[in-house]
Amino acid sequence: MKRASPLLLLSLLVLALAPTARIHAAPPRGGSAVHAAVPPELTVLIGLGQLEVSQGAQLSYAPKYLDITVGDTVAWREIDQLEPHTVSFGPMAMLKDLSRKDQNIPIPQKAGPPMLQLNPKVAFPTPGTTYDGTGFASSGILALGKTWTLTFTTPGTYQYICLIHGVAMNGYVVAGLVNYRRECGLGRRRRRALPGWAAR
Repeated sequence: MKRASPLLLLSLLVLALAPTARIHAAPPRGGSAVHAAVPPELTVLIGLGQLEVSQGAQLSYAPKYLDITVGDTVAWREIDQLEPHTVSFGPMAMLKDLSRKDQNIPIPQKAGPPMLQLNPKVAFPTPGTTYDGTGFASSGILALGKTWTLTFTTPGTYQYICLIHGVAMNGYVVAGLVNYRRECGLGRRRRRALPGWAAR
């Protein structure tokens, strides 16, 4: 009697997973799978918790870890009512400098001390809508309600930060050749940081 219970549970599990495997195993007739034709747009919220907890309570991206398939387009939407933010990818040493010592540029004046101007690399978006893991890609400063999108063309783990708030406000995009969670119908999930994770 004790053995029947584990066998029954195993049978129920196999029956529950079998329809999902059949649905996602074969592409529709005459073409590829529907999601491969048009990459889905995934949205990351900037400043999550601003209204639910208290204004300015949380400087973060949600989800912080996003699993995607190469070719997917990710959209970042600014929902912070108090502060603007950026979404910025690139070599971490450069991003750290832009968020600290290079954030402002001194402009000489005829008389008096120099004026400080926000660095154009911080303030304005970079041209282009794709990222292959090389170079610098940034949204520039996003105001409330604004959205910035980026399509990932190369597999890798990409860390990004807000150039206004520094490395404490960061997120990760993990682009794979195949998103197994989506293929199996499991949907998106948030990932925890693993020791030793670094930007590609």
